[in-house]
Amino acid sequence: MRLVPALFALALSGVARPQDASAERRLVVAPVVGLRSFDDDLDLDNEASIGFRFGMHTSERVSVLVDYVHSVPARETTGQLAYITGLRSLAQVRLLTGTTRPYLIAGVGGVLFNFSDANDTAGGAITLGGGLEVKPWSRTAVFAEGSVDLYRSREVIYSTTGEELSTGPRRTHQILGLAAGVSVEF
Repeated sequence: MRLVPALFALALSGVARPQDASAERRLVVAPVVGLRSFDDDLDLDNEASIGFRFGMHTSERVSVLVDYVHSVPARETTGQLAYITGLRSLAQVRLLTGTTRPYLIAGVGGVLFNFSDANDTAGGAITLGGGLEVKPWSRTAVFAEGSVDLYRSREVIYSTTGEELSTGPRRTHQILGLAAGVSVEF
């Protein structure tokens, strides 16, 4: 978990660095498609996801992004749908600045679970990951990345009348994600 503060410190050092006169901060938007995999105890299938991100390149190496992702997996045992939505603030740090640019991402946000067959829940999440961006044109790039959203929750069992019967211990869970997209700078 010490990686998150280190990545944010690295991102902030890129923001605080003086820019030369030719460098400009550019806004970026990107549609994103992918695949999400959930903890086994949620009893959810792996499912396709769709989303978008927008933000700003604060330097050639650093971007600050807001990322939205949505998926609708089914329960493996009942077939009931769950609507899973994530909203995250991310720092992206490029390790290289050529045409092919590996990067790391880290951030914080939240995950909303809207179940068809159980009580809904939401919680904060920490995101860690990395990817590869290929920028063959001056304002357009394609990227692919993998990430993990870590969140804490506990199991609560209710009676048929809605009264709480028992509460389990807090546990850390994860959502694994693979994503690809095309980003355009303005």
